[in-house]
Amino acid sequence: MSSIGIPSDRPQTYNNVLNLQEKRSRSPGPERAEGVPLHSRPANPPLALHLCYVDNRAERAARIETAMGQHGHTVTTCLRADEALKTLSSSTIDAIILGPSGALSTILLTAIRRAAKSNINALPVVVLSTNETFDTDCDLMNYGANLVLPTTITAQQL
Repeated sequence: MSSIGIPSDRPQTYNNVLNLQEKRSRSPGPERAEGVPLHSRPANPPLALHLCYVDNRAERAARIETAMGQHGHTVTTCLRADEALKTLSSSTIDAIILGPSGALSTILLTAIRRAAKSNINALPVVVLSTNETFDTDCDLMNYGANLVLPTTITAQQL
C-alpha cells in the first residue's frame, strides 16, 4: 500500500488520488460527526483551572473573576488573608493569584509557604505587582512567589 492509501498494485494516478479523497470526504469521520474540522480544533485544549484570587479591592477581584471565567477557569475570590487560607485548606485549588495588595501579598505568601499541609505550601503562586522596581519583585520571589507579573497583563496572557 502506498503512503496515501492506494494499493501498491495500482498505479498512483491523479484519478486514483481524487477517488480516494472523494471516498474519505464522504465517510463519517470525527470531523463530520462533531461538525468541526479537525484542523480547526486546538491540538491541546486549554486547561481549566480552579484559581484562588486574593485582593483587598472587591471591584478588581470581580473583574479578574469575570475575565478568568470567560477563559474557562473557576475563580474563588477572597478579600482577606484569613479568608484565603481557609479557602485553600477546604477547597481543591490549582493555583493562587495575589492581587497588587502590598503587605497582604507578603503576609499571605509567608503563611502559604509555612503551611503544614503540602497541598497548600506547594501551590504555584502568581503575584500581580504595581511596582516597577526589580528589588520589589525580587522580594516577592524571596517570600515565595513563583511568578511576579505587572498589573498591565491581560487575563488571556495570565
